Amino acid sequence: MSEIKVFRLSTGEDIIGQKLESGKSEHITLKQTFVIVPMQSKPGGPIQLMLTPYLPYAKDDIIHININMIISEVDPKIDIRNSYNLHLGTGIVEIKKPRLIVD
Repeated sequence: MSEIKVFRLSTGEDIIGQKLESGKSEHITLKQTFVIVPMQSKPGGPIQLMLTPYLPYAKDDIIHININMIISEVDPKIDIRNSYNLHLGTGIVEIKKPRLIVD
């Protein structure tokens, strides 16, 4: 079973990928991994997130990252998960759940 997770690395990069079960305790295994890059089109403009392949010159799409390089691991927001799925071509889009407005 794989889960889509976002990782902050000690290098400052934020990456997103499918976390796979790994038998090694010193590494995590990720599949179809992208770097999340914040982009601003002009000063004062909105910041948009761009996904670019992590290690684009690798032979396959499975990577192993040393556990000591990971600062944090979180579940991605729906918008980021949807963008990730669009990059993979899965066509899976999640809809935000409506929330109650309380005064």
